[in-house]
Amino acid sequence: MAARNTGTVKREKLRDSLFVGSGGLTYPRPREKGWFKCPRTMPILLELLGTKAFSGGKDLTRTYIGVMADNYGEGIIEVRDEAAFAQEAGFEGPRGVRSWRERMKALKVLGFVDLVLGASGRVNFVLIVDPRVAVDRLLETRGGDVSEDWKTRYRAKLILTRSTSEDVASIEEEEEEEAKATKAPGLKLQNAPDVETGRQQQGNE
Repeated sequence: MAARNTGTVKREKLRDSLFVGSGGLTYPRPREKGWFKCPRTMPILLELLGTKAFSGGKDLTRTYIGVMADNYGEGIIEVRDEAAFAQEAGFEGPRGVRSWRERMKALKVLGFVDLVLGASGRVNFVLIVDPRVAVDRLLETRGGDVSEDWKTRYRAKLILTRSTSEDVASIEEEEEEEAKATKAPGLKLQNAPDVETGRQQQGNE
């Protein structure tokens, strides 16, 4: 079992002191699989998607959450049942799928997803774009439609959660260095005696 960091231990102690006996009620549990990764900026992102300037008066938030929830970590989603996705986003009846498709296309225009369409405009596959990339592009092209208050809160949240592009690059560099350290080549002896058989192992020629 991997060692828990000090932050985890501290929060668990705080939880157990404030909510006695709540350890078995919290979610997700250590080995839980029925959940999805979500950026801590999500509430602020949904606020942006809910503004009329970007939504055009249509609710994009439930549609976005619906596809995010089906992302298992690879960033690609196969849409086998459009009607099911539409219902989860709150669209039922004859126009349900059509309404869902309209919102998926709107999310694509905003840069939060990319789509592979099939016959008659059917959504076959969805690519989940890194929300930071999507927001950066929006700020470059339509920054005037975003309030300064939103920009400040969004950037502050990225910094507080160590989610800026610089933070991610630093973490990736650290992981690469750790991987190199664990895979450091050792001394390889050729023609060393085989302990089990006593035969000489021939080196690669």
